[in-house]
Amino acid sequence: MGTQINRFKSICIAILNYANQKKGVLDEKSKAEVKAILARLDELGAERHDTRESKTAAKLLLVKAVELLKQAILRSRR
Repeated sequence: MGTQINRFKSICIAILNYANQKKGVLDEKSKAEVKAILARLDELGAERHDTRESKTAAKLLLVKAVELLKQAILRSRR
């Protein structure tokens, strides 16, 4: 589970880096959401519980982060 959380954190960091490089791709609200996701992943990593709830929460956070990345890429292509 720890490696998955680290992978999810890497995705969030990549989204934030992309948003910083391509100004206007993500609005401030979306950036705040990604930062909140990253903070929650840090919490999950600190807990290090291999419970079903933490795995499910991490997967949901990943889905949200990936969706934000897709939106950012689509906006930057326009």
